[in-house]
Order: sequence, then C-alpha cells, then structure tokens
Amino acid sequence: MSAVHPGDDECRLAEAALHHFPEEVAILDIDGNVVLTNLAWRMFGEANGYRGDIEMVGENYLAVCDAASDEGATIAAAGIRAVSAGERDRFSYEYPCHSPDEQRWFVMQVAPFDVGEERYLLVAHQNVTERKQAELTVQTRTEQLEGIATLLSEDLHDELTTALGRAVLLTRDVGTAPCLELEASLHRVNALVTDALTLLRGDDVDRSMVDLEASARAAWRKVDTLDATLSVDGSGVLAADVGLLGRLFQHLFECALVLGGTDVEVTVGLNDDGLYVEFDRQLAVSKTVDGENESNRSGSNVAVAARIAEVHGWSLTRETDGRVRYEVSGIEWRA
Repeated sequence: MSAVHPGDDECRLAEAALHHFPEEVAILDIDGNVVLTNLAWRMFGEANGYRGDIEMVGENYLAVCDAASDEGATIAAAGIRAVSAGERDRFSYEYPCHSPDEQRWFVMQVAPFDVGEERYLLVAHQNVTERKQAELTVQTRTEQLEGIATLLSEDLHDELTTALGRAVLLTRDVGTAPCLELEASLHRVNALVTDALTLLRGDDVDRSMVDLEASARAAWRKVDTLDATLSVDGSGVLAADVGLLGRLFQHLFECALVLGGTDVEVTVGLNDDGLYVEFDRQLAVSKTVDGENESNRSGSNVAVAARIAEVHGWSLTRETDGRVRYEVSGIEWRA
C-alpha cells in the first residue's frame, strides 16, 4: 500500500496541524506499516533511545510491538489488529512506560479512517501521568483511611464496649458521681468513634420509609436539651437510613444548643426538596462547652451531619440571614 503524500493546501494544513499536536501520533496502513508520524512521536523516540529511524515511516508497527518482550506491547498489537480487521470500532489501552528517571503512564487510542478507498489507522499516545499519579495518591489515601476505619470499628469498638459494660456495672453497684461521670465520658467517646467512622467511609445506607416528625422527636430525646424546645413544622415521609437520619438531627440539634444557648427554640420543617433545622443564635454564647471551643464543637457536628447527608445523596448548607438555618436538600418526599 502506498504512503500518503500531501500535495494540496488542505493536506499541507492537516499535516502541519498534526506536527504541532502535542501528543505522539502515527498513521498506519491496514497492514500496520507506518505511513506518517508527527513531530511529537519523533521527539519521543529520540528522547527514549529508539535505535531506528525516529520517523519510523515504512516500518511495521505491529512487528515492533511483536518484537517487544512486555505484555503491554502484546495487548497493544492485538488491539490494533482488532481495529484493522473491523472487529472493533476503536481501541483504548492504558499502560506504564517508565524511564530510568521517572514513572510515566500513557493511553493509546486507535481509530480507523478512510481516504478515498483506502483505510488507515490513527494511533495516538497520550501522556496521562499526572492523572494516574493523582489516582494512585487517592488510592493510597483511601487504603490508609480504610485501615483507620477498621481499627476504629473493630479493635477500639470492642475495647469501648467492654469498658462501657464495666462502667455500667460499676455505676449500678457503687452509684457515685465519679462513676456516673466515667460512664458518661465513655458514652461520649463511643459517639466520637461512631462519628469518625461516618466521616471516614460513611455507613451503609439501608433506606426505608421514615416519618420526618417521628425521626426528629426521637433524636431530640437523645440529646441533653436542657430548657430548649423543639417544634416540627409540617409532615412528610422520606427514604433514608433511620439510624443515620437520627444522627443527622442529633448533630444539628447539638449545634443549636451550642450556638443558641440552653433555652433555644429549634424548628424542624420541610420544603419542596428537603428539610431544615432553624433557630436563633444567642448574642453571647459561652466560648467553651465542656472544655471545647464553641466553633470546634459546632464545626465537628456540622461535618458529621454533612457526611450523613452526602452518603444519602443530599447536600447540607447553612444560612445565617437573621437566624441560623441548616438546610438539607436533594430529598424526594414520598406520599
């Protein structure tokens, strides 16, 4: 099969554009012979010690792949042959191509095209090293977080369960204030571990139909609300994990107590695509609660609530136009 010889202005324009394309590109005939390569292809070959003519015109690219000893070259050759034979419309393959100085990854794309009655294959190699390194970084970070989550959920949780059981027995038998404080502290630590797990990986979302008011009031009873009051404006049913939705409410209620004071009036309501928790912020709230900074405490509560919303496919936002209002959007209300 003869090589492509650009002659007219349109062909010269196409060839010039090909040479200025930043990724390595070669044109093959149907048998795998190299018809044309661009400047990036030639520069890559020169920089990486290719021993033949860096233009490679006239060489059989399939033969070059077959002569290589690595599995990636075999896969690439098989993909090119499949496109050439019409068995595949296109072929894409990601592969490592490390040099002595750096680690690199590329994606090879193969696509057929026709010029008159002749069919050719466009072979392009795109450097995807930055994207691949970012993926590997995320993968490593995920594995580290999964290891921490396993430690929290298994080892630490078992120890806490044992300690809580003994503290409950001690409180029952002795009943002194220090025993009660110890039990309360262990319950708080257990809640922190649960929250940490939620932030790390999110619990499995086991959705069921949940009544908004029932969930909010059940969560309210689990919070030390002091002189605060709760009102629920409206009614609705949503698909949610009962336990996680309850914890979302608990964390937002604790925010209300920290920011609104011990006698805060909290309102839970619903709108077209979500729900809200609203209250007035107290002008002079104590800066520390149980030794913890107000902003840190409310911030951690919001972070956990936002994570719970996220694993449901919802989003949590805050508005402070006069009142503090946390809105959870993306909810589909059920009849």
